[in-house]
Amino acid sequence: MAGLFLTKDCGKYILYSMDLGEIPFYPREGKRKREREFLMGKVIEPVKLTSLFNPHKSVVVEAVVDTGATMMVLPRDIVSDLGLEKVEEVRVRYANNQVDTKEIYGVVRLEIQGRVGNFDVLAENEGVQPLVGQIVLERLDLVVDPSARKVVPNPRSPEMPMVEIL
Repeated sequence: MAGLFLTKDCGKYILYSMDLGEIPFYPREGKRKREREFLMGKVIEPVKLTSLFNPHKSVVVEAVVDTGATMMVLPRDIVSDLGLEKVEEVRVRYANNQVDTKEIYGVVRLEIQGRVGNFDVLAENEGVQPLVGQIVLERLDLVVDPSARKVVPNPRSPEMPMVEIL
């Protein structure tokens, strides 16, 4: 699943995937043109999500990979479509220092770049771009290649994830 490009048509952003076709894309609004360009330049990867307890419920999404975020974030409509169960509520701090209470749902089987793991997800408002955070990257031993703007298996362990216990 490669060959992604982003275009703006009639004021709406459309993400095209050579494998998946047209995919709705919801960038966060920046106040200045430069902020919007920066947000569009983030790493975006196709991710397959399957409900661990309802394996027939599965979806492929284009997720922003953000090493500054902690965990997997999904919009509520995808959480609902997968039939995930509420696990707990947590307090969340955003980049602008705003604090809010959000719900954690589980468990989703996540596949990215040939690596698979089971994770809980934080539910956000509908329309929010799915997001892969550092917990997923660490557990699956994936790294971000900033020059290529893609996620790759850690070169020190290309065959399978290495879990470090220090």
